[in-house]
Amino acid sequence: MRTLLTLAVLAALSLFAAPAQAGLGRVVALGDSYATGTGLGTPIAGSPESCDRTAGGFPEVAMRKASHGELINQTCNGSTTQAFFYGSDTGIPAQTAALDGSERVVIVGIGGNNAQFGSVSANCLIHSADFDGNVCTNSYGSGAANTLPALVTAALTTDQGFAPSVGHTLDQIHAKSPLAKIFLVGYLRIAPPDGASCNTPFDATRARSYLNLTPTDAPVFAAWEDTMQTALESQAAGRSYVHFVDMQPASAAHHACNPASQRWVNSLPSITPDAVDGLNLHPSSAGAEAVSSALLNAMSAAGLNLGPDITISAPASGSYTTASTATVSYSATSSLGTPDCSPASGSSVNLNPGLNTITVTCSDSASNPASAEVTVSRGSVPTVAITAPSSGASGTASSVNLAYSVDGSATIPSGTTCSVGGASSTDTQANPVSLALGPNAITVSCTNAYGAGSAIVSITREDIPGTVIDPPANPTPNPDPGPIESPSPLTVSLSNVAPSRFSPMKSGNTFSRTSKKGGARIRVTLSAAASVRVRVEQSSSGNARSRWSEFALPAGISTLRLSGRSSKRALAAGQYRIRLAVRGTSAKYFSRSFRILR
Repeated sequence: MRTLLTLAVLAALSLFAAPAQAGLGRVVALGDSYATGTGLGTPIAGSPESCDRTAGGFPEVAMRKASHGELINQTCNGSTTQAFFYGSDTGIPAQTAALDGSERVVIVGIGGNNAQFGSVSANCLIHSADFDGNVCTNSYGSGAANTLPALVTAALTTDQGFAPSVGHTLDQIHAKSPLAKIFLVGYLRIAPPDGASCNTPFDATRARSYLNLTPTDAPVFAAWEDTMQTALESQAAGRSYVHFVDMQPASAAHHACNPASQRWVNSLPSITPDAVDGLNLHPSSAGAEAVSSALLNAMSAAGLNLGPDITISAPASGSYTTASTATVSYSATSSLGTPDCSPASGSSVNLNPGLNTITVTCSDSASNPASAEVTVSRGSVPTVAITAPSSGASGTASSVNLAYSVDGSATIPSGTTCSVGGASSTDTQANPVSLALGPNAITVSCTNAYGAGSAIVSITREDIPGTVIDPPANPTPNPDPGPIESPSPLTVSLSNVAPSRFSPMKSGNTFSRTSKKGGARIRVTLSAAASVRVRVEQSSSGNARSRWSEFALPAGISTLRLSGRSSKRALAAGQYRIRLAVRGTSAKYFSRSFRILR
């Protein structure tokens, strides 16, 4: 008869943090005839005939009940741990060759054939009552003399030639798939420890045979099963990447000596069979179903997602908003049909001030749950208030110290950055700002995760008073003075160009025409007294718009006015410049441009 194969290894589960929750991904099953499902369903296309893999094996059943997962079934009848790494004598490749390192889950069930299940089941379950009876006891001894526990322990916990121990097998799988969680699945209970209802006296028809196990031999075989369970569990213990799936407690009431409707393990065949399905002494379809359910429960308990794949596309996890609601958008997919999800994609959810967790939950047609979540923080942009100087203030100072508060505090909150007039600010009370002549608009802006808040203060820097000189009422025409050479150095500074009786518009040297008559003025700063000739010209042509006028200016600041009385006519809209020739400099001209708008 076929020997027992340990449970397949289910490999490669990938879980990701929200907003996406992934399915099982690539799943690899390694195992013996207890995992192949021999006789329980349609043969798996493309698998070796001698392996007898079918759609009824518990790895196949389990994957059909999960929303996602690609099963790579490597189980094969008669396998020991040696077959995992060296293949079989019949040319079947090593089962672990299917592991490529991408697996995040591995389920292993192995050990029965290492512990001589074939010969032990023949002596204890098939021929126990034959010959002189109690063949199992006669072969292995009973009580303290029972040699089966030592046989099982040695086979499963120590290397036996080319057959590594179960622990060594788990370690090697972990080395090939270091990200994998390994699920080691135990065996179903085959016979009750007392042998009740198992033995029917041998006769020609064997019409009611379940197991040919005598009450005397039952405890001997039970020791083999119990030691198998203990040894497998001990090999899983201490390995953080291994999860043991214990099938003994649940299967104790479903052993092979029960009626067909109750058992998870097939009994021996009879001439008048009672609905035996699958291989004798191996899982029935009900047994494969039970193992698959226990396997899925263990995977779920280990944090693996068996349900739909959920990807939340909006809002982004870790995002910040000032809004009181958020629209949740996501996709949910499952191989088991359209998932049932809540809340619906595209729906609006309320946000409380502070950190909010938005959770999407879905289930598939097999009731496998899944969830994904994102976190969104609701808050507000900084509230900025300028505390000094007052808006609308004016003066002749060239700079001002600006002070402000953020959210009512003189301290900048953690996570907030501020700037004053475009320059970084780390102290709300000390921010010197240079002022240009005329109106100045200074912006204080502070930014946190929710956005930027700002405030603006308006300050006017007034002209410094100087000597104001008007030209003669009827100046005498004079030619261009040309350059005036002088050995004495003289510094000349021109600023504050403005037409007299013309109103400033916006900023800079741009003005609105408000009168039919008018002239121009310019502020001149000299390092020493000097004579200055000045006139107004059109920038584009150089044509004079006023006569040359000469002024004797003191050192310091003077404001010259070229009034309408000295203009040929009022200045129309256009681009102009004031040209100066200054005695005591080597430059031919100094000039400054201005523009008049209609």
